[in-house]
Amino acid sequence: MEDVQAMLETYGWHLLGADDHPEASASPFALEDDTVKWAVTRGRGPDVVELEFRAFGHFGERTSKLRDIMYCVALGSEHKLFFRKRNDPDWRSQLRTFIEGLDT
Repeated sequence: MEDVQAMLETYGWHLLGADDHPEASASPFALEDDTVKWAVTRGRGPDVVELEFRAFGHFGERTSKLRDIMYCVALGSEHKLFFRKRNDPDWRSQLRTFIEGLDT
């Protein structure tokens, strides 16, 4: 998630807090019902993109561990980023493609 946040910031996006957007999670790094929701915006424009990180525990059990996050989806689209190990050679390029796709 830290990589996602850093890449968002690189592309000019910033995270909105729960006080700024009703769908944003109260804590951006804590799972609630196996999900974390981020609301992000860029510049001063009114457009907000909602990102939902979804986690699955062992054998589909509930989880509170961030390491169990499987993917992130831009709500309202089928734009998805499947999580990989940081040292996976494809991780950075797939992350960049995901962030760049938020504009479409």
